[in-house]
Amino acid sequence: METIYQLLDVRLRAKNRPRPQRHQENNTGRLPLVRNRAAATEPVPAGPVLREEVRAAMLAAGLNLARLLRSVGRSRDALPVLRLALQEGAPGTGANNFAVQLELAELLADTGRSREAVEVLEQAFMETHKSFGPEAVQVCRRLADLLQESGNHIQACEVLKHALDLTELGPGERGR
Repeated sequence: METIYQLLDVRLRAKNRPRPQRHQENNTGRLPLVRNRAAATEPVPAGPVLREEVRAAMLAAGLNLARLLRSVGRSRDALPVLRLALQEGAPGTGANNFAVQLELAELLADTGRSREAVEVLEQAFMETHKSFGPEAVQVCRRLADLLQESGNHIQACEVLKHALDLTELGPGERGR
């Protein structure tokens, strides 16, 4: 119980929220909480589900931290955070990966590393063939912009055509 209270206290203070209350008599703070295995009716596959949830949370946390660092002028520190978030993220996490890849590409482009930005977005572009949504379209649009800026007009047009296909076809129609 004490461990739960401490974690909750830290998280609420970090969000400028009121501190949690606790009543502790006769060492109840040391009371352990455990799962009653005898009461479980069906085995729950917590491992794989938990792993994907943790990876998605890592992507989101890395993205938020990088954006915070960039907003206070520490773009140089944001770069390894974004790279680590991408490296640790789950393949096929869709929009979360796209958001991190877009942020990383923007950071690279802002620091004059356009070639690396294009490489990041080309990797994201390959995932757009398996995904659908506004983030996939945004990846295509940003990649096309960078390709056009570097003089690759034909490739930029092909990427924009793919973005147009994504907007015209719904997720169920893309396999046809």
